[in-house]
Amino acid sequence: MTIIKRELHGSETRTWFAPTGISAATHHLLPSSVLTNPCSIEAFAIWKSKVGSTCPLSTMPKIKTSRVKYPEGWELIEPTLHELEAKMREAENDPHDGKRKCEALWPIFRIAHQKSRYIYDLYHRRKEISKELYEFCLDQGYADRNLIAKWKKPGYERLCCLRCMQTRDHNFTTTCVCRVPKHLREEKVIECVHCGCGGCASGD
Repeated sequence: MTIIKRELHGSETRTWFAPTGISAATHHLLPSSVLTNPCSIEAFAIWKSKVGSTCPLSTMPKIKTSRVKYPEGWELIEPTLHELEAKMREAENDPHDGKRKCEALWPIFRIAHQKSRYIYDLYHRRKEISKELYEFCLDQGYADRNLIAKWKKPGYERLCCLRCMQTRDHNFTTTCVCRVPKHLREEKVIECVHCGCGGCASGD
């Protein structure tokens, strides 16, 4: 119920009970017989049935809500992106029993990388989406803009994640072991501690 105060004569006011959904801005459209007591819901229903389609509250325009405008071609990539989003939710909800704290994040990093690579390849390599759709995906967070910017630079075409190239996050101010070319590694099988990458040097 909504409490409405309406002026009667002069300074005299009276408190009414309006049906749920009736605001102070629209209460003047209702007759006083409706704004009476907690039984006004039934009174409102009777009054509305009598006036039918002429009910002013029935003909009021709906409030418009802002919606995302999807560029042309979105329907072609939407199923794949939604599938990856579903995998991301599964990875976030998976139990982490028996795993190190960093290992629990590896599937999430990999799916995020896969989403960015999908958008990157569609635009830069396969030329299958427009620039408008490409920018839309970046703005909406379907791909990592900063990671893609690194992929455009020589030597970083296969970079797994931004953290692996940041020297402040590693011992001796070096990059992650996954950035070392395969022929220069002492160990042939590696796993990056940050995202589980097995090697992302350009020559591998």
